Amino acid sequence: VLYFVVLKVGNFFIYSAAEKGNLKFYVGSSRYGFVYLLAFWIVFLYKPTSKFFYTIKFSTILLILAGIFVTYSRTTIVAFLFSFAIYYFGNFFLLKKKFISKLILIIFIPIVFILLYSYLDKLFPNTSLYFSKTLFTYFSLDGLNLLIERFTNYNTSEGFRVYLLGKILNFVSFNPFTGSGFLGCWIMFDDLKCSAHNQYGDVLFRTGFIGLFIYLYLLYKVFIHLKNNHRDLFYGYIGILVYGFFHETFKMSQGAFILAFVLGMMVTANRYKTIGKNRTSNL
Repeated sequence: VLYFVVLKVGNFFIYSAAEKGNLKFYVGSSRYGFVYLLAFWIVFLYKPTSKFFYTIKFSTILLILAGIFVTYSRTTIVAFLFSFAIYYFGNFFLLKKKFISKLILIIFIPIVFILLYSYLDKLFPNTSLYFSKTLFTYFSLDGLNLLIERFTNYNTSEGFRVYLLGKILNFVSFNPFTGSGFLGCWIMFDDLKCSAHNQYGDVLFRTGFIGLFIYLYLLYKVFIHLKNNHRDLFYGYIGILVYGFFHETFKMSQGAFILAFVLGMMVTANRYKTIGKNRTSNL
């Protein structure tokens, strides 16, 4: 992730200096955003053992946030904010801490968040302006009404996703058990071009309702395992699940690796538990 972040941020400043115009075209990408989110939570919840590693941790967090910012991906920002909200309110209501400690945390985190956004706003004004126009403008009553209108307009990004999901549901209603047999949604269009823009819709289209149920069951089992054993991966996983409503995630090679890895962790942990129980019963 750090390699890609340094590369993208470097290109951002190079193309900015060259006045290339649409920087999203040159440095933006929605394919790696969910990997950035996972990396952020791993680093954010890492507990350093020395001041040196605290410095490395803080610097790495700033770099990853910069990488998230220059993706020009609204999905990445939404997934990040959602996972952060779960962490924020989870710390206040669920963790067994003294009320004063919770209160300090609940006040301190937003201050840090605002300061970090100010840092990103000054460093990447072009990106900040982009998100202000395409995302943050919807965080108001008028903006919400505009967003609802966009969902009903086929020619918008949001509207096309709704239209495509409708076509997927219609197709699967005639093929409920097999779906498309792993063929992509491109088979529904004459030009043979299509991306589902939705991880769950893609699985539903390719495998039908039974396949989607099995898929969601596996995701749920991983969710519970990470929640109970790996808080850093858990919040990153939440971000990826939210990301999947707007883009493919585990379908990508990097996403498939992540899913295979956490599935392997879960299965291995369950195997050790079974071995431990058998040894205890034998004793």
